[in-house]
Amino acid sequence: MDRIIKLSDLKQVVAQAYDKFKDEQCGDVDARFFDANTDDFAITVTLTDGTVVEAGNTKATFPMGDIAKVPVLTTLFSQMESPRDVMDKLSGGCMCGKGSCPTTPKPHHLPVSRKGVRAVSAIQPTGDSDGKFDIISSMLVGMAGSSPVLDDKLYQKLSEANREADVENRIAEAEYVLYDEAPIAIDLYTRLTAMRATTGQLAAMGATIAADGKNPVNGSEVFDGSISQRIVSAMAVKGMRKRSLPWLVMSGVPAQSGFGGGIVGVVPGVMGIAAYSPKIGAKGVSPKAAHAIAFIANQLGINALASAKIKIEKN
Repeated sequence: MDRIIKLSDLKQVVAQAYDKFKDEQCGDVDARFFDANTDDFAITVTLTDGTVVEAGNTKATFPMGDIAKVPVLTTLFSQMESPRDVMDKLSGGCMCGKGSCPTTPKPHHLPVSRKGVRAVSAIQPTGDSDGKFDIISSMLVGMAGSSPVLDDKLYQKLSEANREADVENRIAEAEYVLYDEAPIAIDLYTRLTAMRATTGQLAAMGATIAADGKNPVNGSEVFDGSISQRIVSAMAVKGMRKRSLPWLVMSGVPAQSGFGGGIVGVVPGVMGIAAYSPKIGAKGVSPKAAHAIAFIANQLGINALASAKIKIEKN
């Protein structure tokens, strides 16, 4: 059964979400985000026809953090034909399903995501830092519609944290599987997490996935649409850190969060949605941004897992 949602209703609910949560003060700013404006709050919805609905300070930029996994995984899925091959790479070669599998040792408590580093290491070319970064950056820009900006000070701070934590040696000592030189993979993923984006760029990224690889804002074909469902699946399972299950049950929107306070969500065939507030909770997710996205989805009855086909009707 189809569900019709009026564009005017969407605009109204986005405005309501902003007003409802703008004064919420849950959480604290991550120490890495040293220049955050704690008053910033923004919501952007980008539909698959390119229509944009927004509220708040949508010009505010913030570190992508692990939201960088979205273009990284999209690049990896684009380079490899078989989703099983991708999962095999991401699991370090073990598909037994055991979290403590002895063949896939894991270094713990690193300042950089080991899974993000591994995903970057699996992207071609190998042994070529500039070439690999260009490939991932091209995907990121294509999906976002414009280029997020590298925060040099943050990049240096994150890189120093990696050195102080001896990340390279700890990965080697744990025999954690990488597919490229560790310094390259660690540095590139760190650089990507230090890129600053807006909710508009993230919503365009989400909408590109929702539109099967076509950026609806500028009309460019970014990637083969057949991989969109795989990206959405990965976001649904792991995107909201340790909150993925309760988040998906409460919102119905596969999403990815980052330490900067941003969240990007995808409703296939309908929209990309992004929200930002710099204060994050104990699980590393911005409560204000999460509450806003869940409110919008619930108020409008939008759920990526529902059987109803959703159509946004322009008034």
